[in-house]
Amino acid sequence: LEQCKQSGDAAYAALRSLLEGLDDPETRSQARIFLSHLQNRFPTKDSCDRCFQTYHFRIEDILLDQYEGYQGRNKLTMMVIPSIFLPEDWSFTFYEGINRHPDSIFKDRTVTELGCGNGWISIAIAEKWLPSKVYGLDINPRAVKVSWINLYLNALDENGQPIYDEEKKTLLDRVEFHESDLLSYCRENGIQLERIVGCIPQFEPIFSNV
Repeated sequence: LEQCKQSGDAAYAALRSLLEGLDDPETRSQARIFLSHLQNRFPTKDSCDRCFQTYHFRIEDILLDQYEGYQGRNKLTMMVIPSIFLPEDWSFTFYEGINRHPDSIFKDRTVTELGCGNGWISIAIAEKWLPSKVYGLDINPRAVKVSWINLYLNALDENGQPIYDEEKKTLLDRVEFHESDLLSYCRENGIQLERIVGCIPQFEPIFSNV
């Protein structure tokens, strides 16, 4: 926290080091438990807002059970930092619209989200519809790093243990995040997509069957 307090850049450097611990299977569980303790230090909205102002990050829950067609877990736990787009009303409205589609729209499909921000919609799609893979893409490298942290936050429980779905997979099996200018990552790696979604505030929302 002392490092994070120095500046937004210092906070990002500290979080990037934390991601290294999450990426390593030997330290993954311990790093996830540390994130639980960190979130518990700022349990209320007011304290969470103060954390954002003072330490340049916050960890908060996004409630999913308020949306039409809700199923599965009732919340996602998400970190945000100042240098990426924060989840706002337009992203929640977009997700609410996606929920009106039948379950078959994403089930067992290969999906990408353009402009994934902190990754919450990509993770929510994977959690509800069990696609074969979701690629969250963003041109902002900091967004991609934070998205990976959020993936670990939701793929593992507060004790650092994997959370398995009905197909005995975790979110780590279903979701990846990559730095990409629109679809360049998928093109360069020969990834055949079946669904493309995106809610980029500078453009009209995108929903496409490929």
